[in-house]
Amino acid sequence: MHHAALDARYLDCSPPPPPVATGAGRAAAPHETARFYADPVAWLRREYAQAPLPTHVLLFSSLREILQPWLAEKGYEPCRNFFHAHFPTDCREGRTMQVLARGKAC
Repeated sequence: MHHAALDARYLDCSPPPPPVATGAGRAAAPHETARFYADPVAWLRREYAQAPLPTHVLLFSSLREILQPWLAEKGYEPCRNFFHAHFPTDCREGRTMQVLARGKAC
């Protein structure tokens, strides 16, 4: 789905740059997706502590229960569901994508 006037923010799962050789070696930092899934609610609280909240949130149905406390606290309500996959290939995915919105944004 693409819309030229849509301002969107999504998790970056690009591989991190290679670590700088220091002799002792250094592990690369985990990408944003790994940091998000380590604790999704804490990640959202940090990410939006000072930033304005989005009008809409699009998420896999499998995340809805995990994120429900944050979504309810911020006033997000379900808007739409879209089919994603009969058999999700990753445990973090769901069969549907859910759109939630704040206030009358649906």
